[in-house]
Amino acid sequence: MIKLDLYMVKLDLYIGILGSLIIEIDFDKAVTKPRFSEKRYNETFKDLSVKFAYHGSSIFTLLHGLNLNENGDTNRIDDNCSAAILLRAQLECLLMLHHIYLNTENDDEKELRYYAWIYSAMLDQKNISLLFEEGEKIKEKNEREICKFKDSIKKLDSFNKLSCKEQKRLLSNPRSFKSLKKKMEEAGFRLSFWSDKVYKTYLCDHAHSGLTSVATLKRHQNDKNVKRDIAMCSITLTCGLIQRIVDTFKLEAELEAELEAKIEKAELEAKIEKAIDIKSDIKEIADRLYNQ
Repeated sequence: MIKLDLYMVKLDLYIGILGSLIIEIDFDKAVTKPRFSEKRYNETFKDLSVKFAYHGSSIFTLLHGLNLNENGDTNRIDDNCSAAILLRAQLECLLMLHHIYLNTENDDEKELRYYAWIYSAMLDQKNISLLFEEGEKIKEKNEREICKFKDSIKKLDSFNKLSCKEQKRLLSNPRSFKSLKKKMEEAGFRLSFWSDKVYKTYLCDHAHSGLTSVATLKRHQNDKNVKRDIAMCSITLTCGLIQRIVDTFKLEAELEAELEAKIEKAELEAKIEKAIDIKSDIKEIADRLYNQ
C-alpha cells in the first residue's frame, strides 16, 4: 500500500506542472485548430484546462485539512466529501476537453460539438437574465444569439447526418446528446477504472442532498482510505491531461524544461523517501486512465 503522503506530494507536484504547461500552450501552433473561424475555440481549451487545475488545487487543499474554529478551539478536518464533488467536476471537465477537441479529427464535427456546447450554455442562461434590472433587453439579446447558433448548427454536415430523433434531442437539450458513458468510450477511458456506476453512486451522491450524501458524509469525512482514493483519482486525471497537452500541443521540450527547472530531486526524495522518474511516472499513471 502506497503511503498517503506520497499521493499528496504527487497531487501537489503534478497540479503545479499542469499549471506551468497551460501557460506554455501556443495557440497559434495548436494542432487542434479547425477550419472554422470561431476565435474563442482554441482559447477555450486553455480555459477548461485552467478550470481543471483550479479544481485540483482545491482538492489538495481540502484533503490537506481545514482548520475550523469553534468556541476558541481549533479543530482540523479533512473535507473528503467536498473533495469528491470537485473530483467529479475534474472528470467532467476532462471529458468535455476530449469531447470538443480530441475525440474527433473531423473539423465539421468539431464545429458542431463546440457550437452545441455554447448553445447549451445559452439555453441554461436564457431565463437568468430576468433577475437583472434590464432583464428583458438581455433576454432579447440572448434569444437572438440562441437563434444564431441554432442556425449555425443546422447548416453543418455532421448535424444533417444525424437521425431526426438525434437532431431534435441536440437542439432541445444539447447536454443530453452524448451520455457520460459514450464520452468516456470516445475518450478511450478504461471503463473498469471510471465506471458509470462509480460516477453515479459515489461522486454524484456527494453533490446532492439525499440521505445517501448525509450518511456518506458521516462515514467518509476523515477516512484516510477515502482520502487516498480521491487523491489517487485526481492524480490520474491530472496526469492524463498533462500527457494529452504534451502530445496535442507538442510540448515535449517544455515538459523537459519544467521538470529540470522546478523539480529538485533531493527535495522530492526527502518528502517521499524514494526517488521517482517524474516524466515516466506521469506517462505510467496516464496509461492507467486510457485504453492502449
